[in-house]
Amino acid sequence: MGEHIRFLREDGKEITPKAVKNSFLGLEEEKRTILQIFEEHNENIKKLINIDFSPETYQKYEACRRHLKEYIIKKYKQDDMEVSQINYEFITYFETFLKTTKKNNHNTALKFIGNFKKIVRIAMANGWLKQDPFLNYKMSLKKVDRGFLTDDELQA
Repeated sequence: MGEHIRFLREDGKEITPKAVKNSFLGLEEEKRTILQIFEEHNENIKKLINIDFSPETYQKYEACRRHLKEYIIKKYKQDDMEVSQINYEFITYFETFLKTTKKNNHNTALKFIGNFKKIVRIAMANGWLKQDPFLNYKMSLKKVDRGFLTDDELQA
């Protein structure tokens, strides 16, 4: 039994009678994946369209999920990743992917990162992710001076 408690401690898991029993029996706890969490979140948003959220909000989260899925496939050669694998490097490379491969400008990329950050916060709140990968990540939008609208733009 002592070695199973040691394994749990090394993995940073909570030591409970159930956790020790499962370790002893070789039972794994269900691993949560980032896209699985994202899909569950988006399904909840979809149910609340025109109640708490607009259709556009749902579309933005869906676009972010699609970009994230494409990024994971391209960079990690996997269909999905365990949420515990999300770290600072993952986020910075995701930002680079959004700016280069997806051709998003700085502010658009950071808005997608902000949507992704909400999913990470959900994972942390549920105990599926122990450390905040956004801890040292700085997000600052660039001020954009769009200028005045022309007469044609006003008419449109």
